Amino acid sequence: MVNPLHPDLMSDDERLRDVARILAAGILRGAARKREQAHHKKENVFLDKRAVKSVHGCAKGHQGESP
Repeated sequence: MVNPLHPDLMSDDERLRDVARILAAGILRGAARKREQAHHKKENVFLDKRAVKSVHGCAKGHQGESP
């Protein structure tokens, strides 16, 4: 809601409320933008990457066999 009054015609309390409303809207918009960016980062996580080769390896003669 825009206040149609010129700031010179507003009381101190009205100006303060108007500035607080504008500031609050900016903070909420910034927080929404951060949430949206975080959401997009989560979407870009790929789970189909190849696994890193084991540093332990398999004992000779036991490849693919269960103990």
